[in-house]
Amino acid sequence: MINPNAILRPNGFVIGIGQRKVPSWTPEEDSDNISFWGDFYDNSCVVESGGKVTALIDKIGVSANMTQNLTNRQAVYDSSNKALIVSADRYTCNNSAQAGFFVISNANRAEGFAAGCPLLGYEVYSASSVFLKQDNADYTISVDGGSINTGDASIDGSAINPGGLSGTNIAISGFTPFPNETTKHIVYFQINAAVAWDNLFGFRFAGDNNAYANCYCHEFILFKTLPDSEIRLLCEGYLANKWQ
Repeated sequence: MINPNAILRPNGFVIGIGQRKVPSWTPEEDSDNISFWGDFYDNSCVVESGGKVTALIDKIGVSANMTQNLTNRQAVYDSSNKALIVSADRYTCNNSAQAGFFVISNANRAEGFAAGCPLLGYEVYSASSVFLKQDNADYTISVDGGSINTGDASIDGSAINPGGLSGTNIAISGFTPFPNETTKHIVYFQINAAVAWDNLFGFRFAGDNNAYANCYCHEFILFKTLPDSEIRLLCEGYLANKWQ
């Protein structure tokens, strides 16, 4: 569960007695390092046709749209919950990123991949991927890509774990996203080198088997290179204040 008090105090917010916390930072302020910003609080960030989302628009306005031409792989936009409802859907990414945030809820195990819910991935098996995962009774964030990449992760402003960009299946205490928890979570990942991702919400799992996400995505922000600790805290604060 997002703990805005824990996240917002370090940086970037003006806190007044009896007043709402007011953000002093938005992603536009680090636009040079943002690869893609999908903000589903803003319905102008989606392109719809026949009730399906055919494209996602970068709110920064720099990157090309993320697209999906196959109707059966197109998500649905929920204007009430301000969310992209992803169910066996994915979008062509073609964006290089070394770190990123996802605000998600209602996550469940993916089609084609019973253990997890992919957020980013490659078309090539054993290449890099970032996904929510269940290992027995423990929930993790995986940045494992056939030993190509290692990294760190955090949930809802928790400490970066394990540190030093050294993790693969990264256990996060108190994180239980499956099945279909309605609480919004802020998922952060960073990896040891930037990757030119092929897919948003999907990756190739084994052979010809593709894995597709199953979740609500409210917002995501991808960084070209690692944000410094101040920017990471500011971004966490921005997201927590917006989605709490």
